[in-house]
Amino acid sequence: MDEDIKSLTDGITNITSRIEALKGEMAAKGEVSAVQAEMKSLADKQTELARELTELRQAQDAAPAADEGIKSIGQQVIESKGFKDFAQTRRMTLEVKTPLTTQASNTVSRGTIGAPYQAGFVSNPEEDLVVEALFPHVPINTQSLQYVKEGTFTNNAALVAENSQKPESSISFSLQTANVVTLAHILKVTKQVYDDNPQSIMALIDHKMRYGLQQVVDRQLIQGQGGSTQLPGALLSGNYTDYSTAAGVLSTDSLFDFIFKHYTALATAAVNANRLVLNPADWAELALLKDKQGRYLLGGPGAVAGKVVWGIPVLTTSSMPQGKFLLGDFNQAATIYERQALQVALSDEDDKNFQYNLITIRVERRLAVTFEQPLALDGGDFGLSGSSSGS
Repeated sequence: MDEDIKSLTDGITNITSRIEALKGEMAAKGEVSAVQAEMKSLADKQTELARELTELRQAQDAAPAADEGIKSIGQQVIESKGFKDFAQTRRMTLEVKTPLTTQASNTVSRGTIGAPYQAGFVSNPEEDLVVEALFPHVPINTQSLQYVKEGTFTNNAALVAENSQKPESSISFSLQTANVVTLAHILKVTKQVYDDNPQSIMALIDHKMRYGLQQVVDRQLIQGQGGSTQLPGALLSGNYTDYSTAAGVLSTDSLFDFIFKHYTALATAAVNANRLVLNPADWAELALLKDKQGRYLLGGPGAVAGKVVWGIPVLTTSSMPQGKFLLGDFNQAATIYERQALQVALSDEDDKNFQYNLITIRVERRLAVTFEQPLALDGGDFGLSGSSSGS
């Protein structure tokens, strides 16, 4: 496309030069009619070339946006100037924005670079990583942040007679600190892979390094223990509320009763529960529940509906321990603070890389999370004694 644009631009320039020359000839020789006719023909051609040039440039402007949307992290790395200059500089660092939901690869990621070798590799099975996408994101530029968390609110508002003392409500607050933590890992590849097969580096970054890092982020957002080295997870005490007592759950209830009673308890507390997060095994227990006639309550193997219970979308992830659950408004409950987006770095100066002709790839992120509103998340044990059937 660039060559086409250059050709059109050169054509327009040549026509412009010819028109200027004709004007000079017309003035010198006084041959008005013949010169004017040629000038008109050249002007028409110039207009046509200009139109084609405009269309080509518009197409060129639109192309990068379309390509950018489908480029993976690994592809952005191997196409970057830093990667191409790595042979001379021996160092490369690139920070990239990543989608919040990481789709599993589970496919062949390779392209022929010359028989009989195929670039890339066939990745092992991986699940979709969906937890981080549940929470809103905000950028920060500090090592930690403080926020005020509401505690107990006693509402004593009441009707008051004229000339009477007004009732006083009370509320408590606590100052909380969220620390930025670093998640990272490295992988070593041979210099020959870098020189001869950049597609393999792209596949490693996309399907192993980025995925592996994101898998830890998802697990931390559910199970993290907090402190200076871990993120505080949603199941950490104080980050969620167990609504079982308010829900009035009974041991004779079914799991469907359990879910709806918890949903109602949240609604009573002014929380719109819009996601239920379960371990795949617990979702399987729900999906296999039958009525007394042996019919599946969720439609059975022929059902085309997605994972939905009582109108609530269900997300399954191995990051949720089996026998636990989270239900609520995740957007209201917590916020992820992004200190550093995904960063990919390459170096041959790590450890004994120089001796063994190796290159180290490092992928890392820095982030913090705050659970400002534990009342927006219901969680705890997912299971009932005696709840082996749906009705």
